[in-house]
Amino acid sequence: MINKLQNFELWLCQLLKYINKKRLFFFRKIRLFFSDNFHRINHSFKAPATSVLLITVNERFGDELYVKGLAYSLSKCGIDVSIATLSSVSPRFITLPFISYVFVLDSFKDLKYLKTKKFSVAVDLEYINCRHWRERQPLLNNLDCYTITTSELCSSLNLFDDFISYRAVPHISQRLNLIYKRLTLDLSLSKISPYIDFSSDDYCWAKNFIKNINSKRVIYFNTVAGDNDRWFSIRQIHSMIQSIAKFNNYNVILNSSFFDQRELPKNYYLLPKISFPKLCALIKFCSVVITPDTSVTHIANAFNIPSFVVFPPNDRDYFHEYSAAQAWGSFSDHSVTLTTDDDNLIIDPFGFGYPNRKARPLNTVDSTYLCSNLERFLSKINEVYVHEKI
Repeated sequence: MINKLQNFELWLCQLLKYINKKRLFFFRKIRLFFSDNFHRINHSFKAPATSVLLITVNERFGDELYVKGLAYSLSKCGIDVSIATLSSVSPRFITLPFISYVFVLDSFKDLKYLKTKKFSVAVDLEYINCRHWRERQPLLNNLDCYTITTSELCSSLNLFDDFISYRAVPHISQRLNLIYKRLTLDLSLSKISPYIDFSSDDYCWAKNFIKNINSKRVIYFNTVAGDNDRWFSIRQIHSMIQSIAKFNNYNVILNSSFFDQRELPKNYYLLPKISFPKLCALIKFCSVVITPDTSVTHIANAFNIPSFVVFPPNDRDYFHEYSAAQAWGSFSDHSVTLTTDDDNLIIDPFGFGYPNRKARPLNTVDSTYLCSNLERFLSKINEVYVHEKI
């Protein structure tokens, strides 16, 4: 009874915090958005689309891979696809053969050229409401086509004709598939896979790197991420190295800043500093991936490589009713997405989604629990490998 009362008090406290946050956010919304919310002529759209403009402002590699996957899938349906993005991100899209044009959001020249282009649909993929609004807003104001938003906040603006809710499904691959279905009426896909691109030079470099290791199967063991709270600790890495040693049919490429090559076992190879395309090419040649929550997960997804992915405890998605693991976890065959949430984690029953616990760093995960799950995963992969050889 006491525990129930404590849980109720925690939930009530979270609810009051949420209501106050919503109140403050409402006035911020009024100031930022409705000052630009002038009347706009509504447009009509009948699928399938013939030409599409995708607007993306996320600078993380993981999001970028899925946006490329969406663009590639649309192009396979005969749709002419263009991208509008930040100047820091545009070089990653320019080389893609299925992208007609890449607009830079803060470029006056590109904004002027945009007025001469005719799109049947423009989709603003930024679902985190205010992010880079000052860069997005001038382009959106100059569009003369049917516009779709994925932001719940932006859906109230006159700038948009339609709204696709990412809240409907948990995983990023499923969310982008909602857009694919809306634009093509093709219901055959269940998810959008990440699209990986690298040069022939990157491929040759990766092939030679693997060749120098030898013919054993290779594990790519990644220990770092974009945020420090998603790194494995030295203790966790040492424990996982001991677990991997029980399976002597692997060589391991280790990406870690904690070790020197001389400190590692003989079958371990420290990853040199390389570009992201080279990393993608290298992972393509690997048999297994071990990683915290980072873009490495999505590279493995693209190549359907079995992955052991570990998320920090209590880590939630932007839509807090979903865990980060549900939104960004692995979907490769025979993969494991390990979550270590608190047993008494409470998610708001009214759907607001705010939990009663903050996310903890990945290094707080018990090493014994981590390694027991890793060994179970590698045993399963070995069984699959033996079965495939037979």
